[in-house]
Amino acid sequence: MPENLLPACSDCNTKKANFAAWVSTDVHSLFLGINPDQNHLAQMKFIHRYSLFNRAAFSLAINRGRTIKEAFLELGPWVDVRVEDSALATDMFNLVSHQPLVEF
Repeated sequence: MPENLLPACSDCNTKKANFAAWVSTDVHSLFLGINPDQNHLAQMKFIHRYSLFNRAAFSLAINRGRTIKEAFLELGPWVDVRVEDSALATDMFNLVSHQPLVEF
């Protein structure tokens, strides 16, 4: 669908050129233990940050019936990576890089 296409600058396209999908082995192996400090989270690789944001957008699009473009716009800009549930181990599925969404 054309509404799922998003423009990207040359720099962004270059950075993600070797990134086929968020399910890459490198991303799945991301594990930071229990309660990593903010400095550790701030040093995450670009590919991990991109994966988090991409996963959030696709989940939002699927769960709320949005286009990919609408989902990215609803998420807004990236923010510092944070642990979603501090009681759980910190892996790819317990990190977020967007502002909390307002529920209607």
